[in-house]
Amino acid sequence: QTVPLHRITIHGIDYAEIYQLPKPFALPINAHFGNELVLRGVTLKRAPGQLIVTPSWDVRSRPSADYQVFVHVIDSAGRTVAQVDVAPGGGDVPPTSAWEPGQQIAVPLPVALPETLPAGAYLVTLGMYDPQNGQRLPFAGATAADAARAGPNAVLLDMITLPRSEEHTSELQSHHD
Repeated sequence: QTVPLHRITIHGIDYAEIYQLPKPFALPINAHFGNELVLRGVTLKRAPGQLIVTPSWDVRSRPSADYQVFVHVIDSAGRTVAQVDVAPGGGDVPPTSAWEPGQQIAVPLPVALPETLPAGAYLVTLGMYDPQNGQRLPFAGATAADAARAGPNAVLLDMITLPRSEEHTSELQSHHD
């Protein structure tokens, strides 16, 4: 259940509410970042040289800042081997402080993978932070990544297995199933 995008009121009587349908996702996450944003779920896809992470955001109230989102790919030793830090709407969607309650937003975020990345299992984590002070936003309702490996306030999206070569670009083993 989300908040209405628009409410039609005539003479003080609510006649209708308009909702935007949630954006589709493959993995349910349900991370609540305060009362402002809910990460409903995420879709992970492999493309040549990159991992495409598409978060599905549900705006519950207008965000109080222009947040950034980070996506980290972490190896078994706890090293971040690939990452992206960007506005959650990319360049085509207004910054988060302009998001309206009821909006459903899903913008693919490409994470470049190093060519030398060995085959194996990797954690994929996501979080939000305020770029003014660098503070990560706390969340509730989702699985937290191990803070020793991912830092504080990082959502565990999935553990994936990357193949050895780019020949298998569509292969992306999910351990979430």
